[in-house]
Amino acid sequence: MTPSVPVPLKHPGMVMQHTAGNVVALSSGQQNYQMRWGAEKYAKFVYSSRYGFSVESDERAYNAAAFDGMLGLSDDGRHYRVRESNEVAQIAGDTLFAVWKPWSDVSVETWLIPQGDWHVRVHRITTPRALHGTEGGFAIGRADLNADKLSEGTGRAVARSQSDVSAIVDLGGQREARVLKALPNTNLIVAKTLVPQLRGEIPAGTSVLITAAPALPAGAAAETSLDKVPAAPDLGVLEALIREEGIEVSAIQVAERF
Repeated sequence: MTPSVPVPLKHPGMVMQHTAGNVVALSSGQQNYQMRWGAEKYAKFVYSSRYGFSVESDERAYNAAAFDGMLGLSDDGRHYRVRESNEVAQIAGDTLFAVWKPWSDVSVETWLIPQGDWHVRVHRITTPRALHGTEGGFAIGRADLNADKLSEGTGRAVARSQSDVSAIVDLGGQREARVLKALPNTNLIVAKTLVPQLRGEIPAGTSVLITAAPALPAGAAAETSLDKVPAAPDLGVLEALIREEGIEVSAIQVAERF
């Protein structure tokens, strides 16, 4: 199946797209402080009808967190912060942009771009102290007895189950890649999951992380898509796009009232 043309939705701050057996929603502008696990339910970068999403079970277990569709940041290796709300949320065509602050002195600018079976995330992080970051792709079901095929290394991780394939690729650097066997019963759809992740140190100052991720039903088409890794976008072009065409996402106007 050829991926459908992305559909931008300016009011919820989403870009929707059909892929094989799946509907993917890139998201910026949604947030909810009042609901339990509001960050996981509303503030992930991407949601999926086929793969659902995971809810973290322990805010003091940074190294065991799934972070599917999220970027987790830690300054002590134990506790962590993710996007909970947005200072800015804009959309320009089918590109989403957000500014969020995991701590009061740390700022993250995030662009989300659909790329066929893949999507690309660009994060520009400005921090006064060193951090560690873990970013996750899609969570897929995990088989018993270690029957799944895992590929890990520098800059790329792939999880292959009997039914699905999920990958994550570092387009802008050399973060270490792994496939996490997430804690049981953290995903909405299946009890046990695999989540490809990129992990690395983020020095004090300004750093840019560029990530690409897909998840597809297993088969020849998925393997072909894995060979078509998107190119890293030009940051200057993304900045100009938002500056010239960006409009505020309606959802953030509603969120600001509460």
